[in-house]
Amino acid sequence: MNAHTPGPWHVRQQEDDNGLKNTVVGFIHESGSKLGIATIWRKNATSEAKAEQEANAALIALAPQLLAQRNELRSALDEIRNTLANAKPVDYKRDCYTALSIACHALENSTK
Repeated sequence: MNAHTPGPWHVRQQEDDNGLKNTVVGFIHESGSKLGIATIWRKNATSEAKAEQEANAALIALAPQLLAQRNELRSALDEIRNTLANAKPVDYKRDCYTALSIACHALENSTK
């Protein structure tokens, strides 16, 4: 199985052949062409449904960033595990603090 389409992904509005404005999640290829990842169709959508569709599109567009942040957090958790596994009783408090600081830093980066 191939890797996912590289990010960043963007949300944009696109009008179809029937004049309906749909939401498209896509990316800009290195050639400059815009390619779609997903289309959120808006046929007969209420204003509430449109807001939900916009939120869904925004979440889909974040997928590459969320994957990268998950990988960063996983690395931080691995480092925590290794730090704690090798901690000596006298250094345990300091090592726990260091390990948790690493995890907190990874989480802070995931919300930016």
